[in-house]
Amino acid sequence: MATLPTTEELKEKYATASSAVRKYIASDELDEAVGAIKNSYKLHLDETEQLNTALEAVFLGVRPAAEFPELLKVALEQNSSAYDAVLRDVNEKIFVAFRRKMQEPEAPKPSEATPVAIKVAPSGQAPQGAAQTAPSPAGSIKRIGEQVMKQAERVEVNTLGVSAPAPEPKKYPTTDPYRESIDEPPK
Repeated sequence: MATLPTTEELKEKYATASSAVRKYIASDELDEAVGAIKNSYKLHLDETEQLNTALEAVFLGVRPAAEFPELLKVALEQNSSAYDAVLRDVNEKIFVAFRRKMQEPEAPKPSEATPVAIKVAPSGQAPQGAAQTAPSPAGSIKRIGEQVMKQAERVEVNTLGVSAPAPEPKKYPTTDPYRESIDEPPK
């Protein structure tokens, strides 16, 4: 029978895992999927923790993926009636989602973008066919910032995040006879 790995084993493998696997293990996407499975099948806290450990063991390569059904049986020892349904949901919501995410090409970050070389004619004039003026990135950022500020000036938002004015507090015609007034000294 398969056994769940120890925390030390997981920590060792986590340090050497790829950044994509580390990101997915720490992602909100995985937490939400496990939370949905926990709520759907009313898993106990310890069962959910063992499910997380089994998932991390497979993602980090501590245990082979073929062992996951056995690891899930260990994790759900108290809730064996839900085993088949949980296994199906884990496959659909976690493993298939992870495979899709790994197949998607990752967009380069602005800091990782490759610079474009611009050829300049020796006489200081632009090469033939090149645009005479190019918008500067600093100018476009400045224009966007000015537009945002103009929009912000038009809309005043109160502290509640609602654009409507805050209602005035109610003023009662008489004071409560059972309370001492804050403004007046006691008699």
